[in-house]
Amino acid sequence: MSRVVDDTTSAAIIERGPTTIPPMVGGGGIGQHVRDTDWWATLLGAYATWPQSLRSSLLLVLNAKGIAALY
Repeated sequence: MSRVVDDTTSAAIIERGPTTIPPMVGGGGIGQHVRDTDWWATLLGAYATWPQSLRSSLLLVLNAKGIAALY
């Protein structure tokens, strides 16, 4: 089960079992839009439940210096 450790910012640290899931960071305005999305209400579910590969891919796209997309 996941729980939010610090929900005072949009970059909350999430604990999941014995590991800690890093927050979504970067991306400017689009990154903020992604962080503000209610992922619980989507088919993807909560960010903390996403596979590591999806979280890593999203962070790469959000922090890319050029044009990037995730399909």
